[in-house]
Amino acid sequence: MAAAAPPPPPLTGGDGGDNPQVVLISNLDAGNPLHVHNSDNSSSVLVPFKLLGTENYRMWNNAMKLALQARNKYGFVDGSCVRDSYADSDVLCAQWDRCNAMVLTWIMNVVSSDVYMGLVYSENAADVWKELNETYDKVDGSIVYNLIQKIGSVKQGGSTVADYYHKLNSLWREFDAITKVPKCVCPIKCSCAASTELALHQQLMKLMQFLMGLDDCYQPVRTALLTRDPLPDVKDAYATVSREESQKNETEDS
Repeated sequence: MAAAAPPPPPLTGGDGGDNPQVVLISNLDAGNPLHVHNSDNSSSVLVPFKLLGTENYRMWNNAMKLALQARNKYGFVDGSCVRDSYADSDVLCAQWDRCNAMVLTWIMNVVSSDVYMGLVYSENAADVWKELNETYDKVDGSIVYNLIQKIGSVKQGGSTVADYYHKLNSLWREFDAITKVPKCVCPIKCSCAASTELALHQQLMKLMQFLMGLDDCYQPVRTALLTRDPLPDVKDAYATVSREESQKNETEDS
């Protein structure tokens, strides 16, 4: 767990006024985790999908981490921004409580109803984040099996080449994330034969999966790609098929 953030220096400024608490909070700059932007509110939905359980936890976790970092609120879930750091100021403690509650609602806004029921009585965002990790960050054979089955069943099916490729690419990235292919332990940047062969093998499998799922109208370009020496990587194949799609559309429109 990261070390707790040190308490900020006393904040002063403004016109003094009759409400020094307002002056104090108003002087929190955007780099302070206790700063609340005008657009931040408890009804915000930070990611476009909900946590369902083990099957999409890692994708949800990564998306939420980015969203919280963008709002400078990730410290409320990774344990680096704790209430005790502001113990010398009742005002800042109250502001921490507000931010913590807001982060909690952001989390609960993007979980399924079943998950929500287990969180609704929680009071600390970091505890909830840790509990979700301990509960759902688990990968067993059935998760890998279902993901490989999804990858194998993806077909273009009349969709655009871009939609088809991006769907496959999303599944590939999810597979890479959950299987955690071992990395070379060479003390310098690896260029050993084993690492190169592994990368080439992964590229070959992705290329074949992409080509196999294309609609039959792309048989000629698929054959042309398969007879190249060396074979293209999947990104080059996607670019070639996309150009073929554009030419087909132009011909049909003329």
